[in-house]
Amino acid sequence: MLNKVFSICEVKLFFQFILLSVTLISCKPELETADLLATTTSDDRYISMKEVHMRVPAGVPTEIFGQTFDQYMAWFDQNMMGQSKATARIAGQDRSGWELLTQEEIMQLIINASSKYPDLSRHPLRANDLARIRKDFPDIKTEQDVDKNGQFIFDYYSDLIKLDIAPELAKRMKAKKGGKMASSLSSNPLENALIAWNPTSAQAVDNARTMIESIIESPSFFGGSGNNDNHNANAFKHAAWNALGVWWIIEFRGNKWVALDKMKMFATAHETVSVCDGCPRYALGYLFDDGYTITGTIPTSDDIAGDRTAMDLHNNMVGRTFMYNEVRTGWFGIVTYRPGFDRILNYLKEYACTSNRKHYRNEVLNYYGNDYGALTDWNYSADYRSTFLVSLPLNNRDGSRNDNRVDDVPCQ
Repeated sequence: MLNKVFSICEVKLFFQFILLSVTLISCKPELETADLLATTTSDDRYISMKEVHMRVPAGVPTEIFGQTFDQYMAWFDQNMMGQSKATARIAGQDRSGWELLTQEEIMQLIINASSKYPDLSRHPLRANDLARIRKDFPDIKTEQDVDKNGQFIFDYYSDLIKLDIAPELAKRMKAKKGGKMASSLSSNPLENALIAWNPTSAQAVDNARTMIESIIESPSFFGGSGNNDNHNANAFKHAAWNALGVWWIIEFRGNKWVALDKMKMFATAHETVSVCDGCPRYALGYLFDDGYTITGTIPTSDDIAGDRTAMDLHNNMVGRTFMYNEVRTGWFGIVTYRPGFDRILNYLKEYACTSNRKHYRNEVLNYYGNDYGALTDWNYSADYRSTFLVSLPLNNRDGSRNDNRVDDVPCQ
């Protein structure tokens, strides 16, 4: 078993630069029930949404709150790219170009915008953050009230960040389209769009990615080759990324079930590729009202591409299934227990080092009834067999060696 790697407090300090606070001004709330299809007003107003009173800042359109992914995409095309009415079709040149952006630039915009809002990952909250929440939610008085309404508050500030960054995203898309910057076309458009749609979840998932990429190459884990692909360390990396992503979403006061769902969406989108000409594939796509589809494909070919994708999707599921089994909730969905970092990392490393199973794509799929939909769509698995991490065999099916399949990393 590993020695203690770091404390939660130490890790939290590492991430404190992400979210800052601002001094707030007060206003007298005037509560009303609002039509959520209304647009903007010149003054702050308070509306009732899901039986919670919340502030709609001046100039903020109410339709941005609680948008599904497809609703956000249609809204972005219409209001940020085409500036057209909701019923109008968007011209091809005015559609969003998510493939033109990088994840790094979207995340930097999110980090900058989030400094205006409360840091929900602080436990307890800072006094000025709690004061801001009280202003935005007049019925909420205490930190216990915040915990009871954690997911709603999580979504509220995430939606405001989403709105804050939208104009700059559109500006950059249009500029890159005009410059015909084809070098950026390798970006994952589905993953980029999900990040922009749910910024706070994206921050949590990115925190998890940053942590695991740093930890995996430490002497206590897999050393310098830990971040390479296709071996047992990579199996551990995917599982730990998903488990830690769920942990961080909950840390921002997200609900356990929403955390599992959002982590699934980000992890599955990460495995998609935009172009898979002529190869077998499982398509993931979203068709919007204007006929525009943003899509990615999951390679299902009976070769290294299909094997690697099945491996990654399965290992992603392992991490989420671990958190599904470990996290406990009480009244109002408040999390009463979740494993610490050491528990997560030690448990998954033990599997990667001692219980690792090597499979080809078709053997992995047997766990899921040969259904790629299960691999891509399930938040977690109730099947105990899904706890086996998967890395790729050294040889091809005919016994020949394939250089893409690498030796497992010796466990430290």
